[in-house]
Formats: sequence, C-alpha cells, structure tokens
Amino acid sequence: TCDVWDQGHRYGFKVDAGAPGYPFPFKAVRGDWGVDAAGSTSVIWMKMEIEPKGGPWATWVAAPLLLGPGTLILKGILRRWAQLMRP
Repeated sequence: TCDVWDQGHRYGFKVDAGAPGYPFPFKAVRGDWGVDAAGSTSVIWMKMEIEPKGGPWATWVAAPLLLGPGTLILKGILRRWAQLMRP
C-alpha cells in the first residue's frame, strides 16, 4: 500500500505482511524511496524498516542476513536502475 506520494520526489509503502500467502517471515515491512537533486545530477535513496516475526531473538538472527545479502541485492537493484536511466 502506498502511504506517501510526492510526485517525482518520494514515495513510501507498507506491505501487508500478514496477508495469506505472504512468503517472508516478517511481521512488518515499510519503505521509502526518493530522489534528491544533487547539482546537475540526482541521488536515489531508499530506507527500509523490516520487523521479523518471532520477537527480539529473531531480529538478532535476521539482522546479519538483511545487512549482508540484503544490502547486496538492494545495491544491485539500484545499479540496474542507474543503467536504465543513463541516456
């Protein structure tokens, strides 16, 4: 569900992690994506808030996975976007 919309600058979303068939072990997922002007170029950024199911111990277990492989996956997505945006 889109919960923030600033056309051409930023949008935010919440995922219904409790929906039947949702494939990941997350209790809550929320994110923001944005584009900021940086001189003659732009900076694309994103912020994700993920709460795993299972309480505090699950956060301790999930954090290294999200910060390691998860970061690489997100960097790959942004790199591909950058390639598509170049003239």
